[in-house]
Amino acid sequence: MSYQALNSTGEQDLENNLVQYVNDSENERYPFGKSVMLCRSVATQMTFIRKIWTILAIHILTIILTTLLLYICDWRHIVQRFIWFWWLSLISSMGLLFFLTYKSNDDYQPPWFLILIYALFNSYTVGSIVCLLDLTSVIDLLILLFIASFSVICFTLQTTYKFKSKESIFLVCTTIIVTSFILHPLVFSIIDAFPAVSIAILLSLFFVFDTWYMMDNMNKYEYKGAAMQLILDLLVPFKCIHHMSELSAEYW
Repeated sequence: MSYQALNSTGEQDLENNLVQYVNDSENERYPFGKSVMLCRSVATQMTFIRKIWTILAIHILTIILTTLLLYICDWRHIVQRFIWFWWLSLISSMGLLFFLTYKSNDDYQPPWFLILIYALFNSYTVGSIVCLLDLTSVIDLLILLFIASFSVICFTLQTTYKFKSKESIFLVCTTIIVTSFILHPLVFSIIDAFPAVSIAILLSLFFVFDTWYMMDNMNKYEYKGAAMQLILDLLVPFKCIHHMSELSAEYW
């Protein structure tokens, strides 16, 4: 065997050992995989975000359809008669939410059918409250959130601008404000406009910022768990404060 062949073989072995060492180091440092923000490909980051917000948008759409069905058909008496089912839906949705986010990594992701069951229970819980209390502003709010979610999904189809930037903030705020001018007063009353638009902007910004946090702490395969985590963080104040505090420490 020639010297060149031996030298080439030695370099190949050294390169393989170096790659193995890097992989072992990354596995020790990131036992559940590298976070999305460490992926150099913007397309990979956008795919992760698109999957999260698609699940979120479908969830919001399910709530809207259920709420409209209960509200338009005026099923208040049915909801009141079977109030036990509302409590069952509330307890089941909260239990499923905590269960689906309790253990989430690339080896275990929440199954689709449980996410769907959670969405149905949660939709009935929210829809029943809107129906009983005649909260048209909540329907207004949900529609604004859905359109904002759809705008984020469209935003992830490009790779020129990163999601973790001021562009995503400007996008959701602009989308909600422009949509509100269309919905009011054509569909909803002006009275519903201020609370619906204000809360929609706050919630959308929260989801954007929390998605930034997910990008720093989850890998690209954890999109289902991340989508459920967005909802859980909204309902658990301590987690919300913790995530926002970490983001503020990063940027200020």
